Amino acid sequence: MKLKAALPITAAFILTLAFNNCSDNDSPDTLAINTVKTRCLSVQANDCHQGNENSLMFMGIIETRTSGCKDLLEESNMSLLNTLFDASAVGQVSFSSSPSSLSAEFSNWVGADNLNILNLNNKQQLVCGFIDSNSNGFLDLTEPILEQNIQMQDINVLTLENWENH
Repeated sequence: MKLKAALPITAAFILTLAFNNCSDNDSPDTLAINTVKTRCLSVQANDCHQGNENSLMFMGIIETRTSGCKDLLEESNMSLLNTLFDASAVGQVSFSSSPSSLSAEFSNWVGADNLNILNLNNKQQLVCGFIDSNSNGFLDLTEPILEQNIQMQDINVLTLENWENH
């Protein structure tokens, strides 16, 4: 008698386990954006030097596209660039003497609607950035620019170092 009563409970438990372990694919549709760190070495871009310490750096993330970052970054000033990207952030750069470089860390991201964003699609993404050396809010000639493709699964703590002169 006790065995007959336990069978439905055991069957329900096994079905619950089976449903909890089923999924359409192994990876989630969206992933959290955590901390993104970037470093611009002075040997990569001329303006990545101590004179630009405390300048603002813009960082934007968008699903991979055929054209690169320069055309996007040249479209608007820094305060409106967020409308062109799936996620963006602005931060202040700091200088390090060994090796000579500018760096910044981003953990607060906003979407195109200027509201906080915590997740992005789990797809290939293009990261664009620039250091506003002259503090005018626009990407200008000679300012350091970043363009780097990433897979979202890599963004837990991501270090971006693909800088060059604009």
